Amino acid sequence: MTEYDLALFLLRVALGLTSAAHGANKYMSGLDGVAGWFDSMGIRPGAIHARFAAGGGVLTGLFLAADLLTSFAALGLVGPMTIAAVTVHLALSFFVLDEGWEYVFILGVTAVAIALIGPGSRPPPRASSIGRPRAGSSVAQTHGNLIGHQPARTSKHDTISIVSMRNKHPIEQFDRRFIEC
Repeated sequence: MTEYDLALFLLRVALGLTSAAHGANKYMSGLDGVAGWFDSMGIRPGAIHARFAAGGGVLTGLFLAADLLTSFAALGLVGPMTIAAVTVHLALSFFVLDEGWEYVFILGVTAVAIALIGPGSRPPPRASSIGRPRAGSSVAQTHGNLIGHQPARTSKHDTISIVSMRNKHPIEQFDRRFIEC
């Protein structure tokens, strides 16, 4: 598991569980109250929308956290965040402390990023594999360069040797790493 895969896993699980908790909170606080709130904002019929919002939040979140239909699950979060921003938060402020759109913006953008990236190339991390450099990783290559030998590359998905990237612009490094995958 690379650092990239671990970071994507953490983002996916955090966003998924946040969405699931947000949907479950609508059930726990009572769908009648949520329906009345939706009706008062002009989102009618409130009873149906409340059920879709609660159920959709739970299912979208669980699918995202479990890595099932990841891109679709992530995009399933974008619609409700956009509706929340436009109907409630946009007119108030940016900052969430003033009921602004800061929170829904970050959730929506993170969901779009996960949808574009996809689920990642590895299964969830095992505790024993986190933090260990594998042969061909940038950490192992740097270590090999320091002690005088170069480790063998293990697959086409390994990162490019740091030595070959010394004189490259950071954008070229980024493009080259992801084009090779």
